[in-house]
Amino acid sequence: LLFGSVVLGACAVSVASRLGPAAPATALACVLWLVVMVDVVSGSRLQINTPLGYTPTIAGRFQGFGNLAFGLVAASGLAVAVGYALVVERTETPVPRTRRHDHRTPRVAVWWAAWVGAVTTIGVAAPAFGSDVGGTLAFVPGCAIGVATLAGVRLGWRRVALAVGVGAAVVVLGAWIDMQRPPDRRTHAGRFLGDLVDGDGWLVVRRKLASNLDMVTASVWSVLFALALGACAVAVWARRERMLGMLATRPVERAYLAGWSSVAALGFALNDSGIAVVAIMAVIGGAWTVSAVMPVTRREGR
Repeated sequence: LLFGSVVLGACAVSVASRLGPAAPATALACVLWLVVMVDVVSGSRLQINTPLGYTPTIAGRFQGFGNLAFGLVAASGLAVAVGYALVVERTETPVPRTRRHDHRTPRVAVWWAAWVGAVTTIGVAAPAFGSDVGGTLAFVPGCAIGVATLAGVRLGWRRVALAVGVGAAVVVLGAWIDMQRPPDRRTHAGRFLGDLVDGDGWLVVRRKLASNLDMVTASVWSVLFALALGACAVAVWARRERMLGMLATRPVERAYLAGWSSVAALGFALNDSGIAVVAIMAVIGGAWTVSAVMPVTRREGR
């Protein structure tokens, strides 16, 4: 399996390297997204006893998406969603853009992004697959914000609230379907809805909040990552005018960062080990963003 993954990744990078600087990273993200999605649909067998999966010693859950796996599929799924638009943008004749939001993303690229987001949502939210309540609440609005930004839609608080409401509705629908099954066959979503119906929902929420706070301070690596994230935020804020000017002419990167930051923020707040979600997403999102903003250079004679 490891050998096959390496060969598949090498072939994807080799083929995509001809399409531009960001294409290899997007190809690797596509391979990662496909592997994780196929695994969760086929029973989540690849996540047992893996560094970014779950283990029998922790015994948190043995089916669906854990927080680390959700970070992988969320960050890679967003990259795959906007990847087609980036390839089209890099292969077309450059058009000068001087105004903010002055772009027209091809409609097929927007529909592709929406399709990838919908497939990822099914994988994350469906009780038979991911069964991830916090992940669904984070990914649906975050992905909607990313797709809307890619399409050039101006986002106000009403549209953001609508995206959050859709995410909550998807969770409730999936949990209700799961709750109709026998108690011994219910997954994480159905059990959580059952706790809400029985009046124990606040206990679950309070336990998850306490676990999230403990996760931030329990490990020195969590503290170091939080400090590094804070330093990056300060550096970006100090150069915000330059960053905004750059993103004004890069609609695809702006869409990815809008979706990524929304999913990361909600994933941190709504999961019991939210800092781990942000850390995993930062690894993939950082690598893809760096490759996407690299200038396109062409060799002489080509």
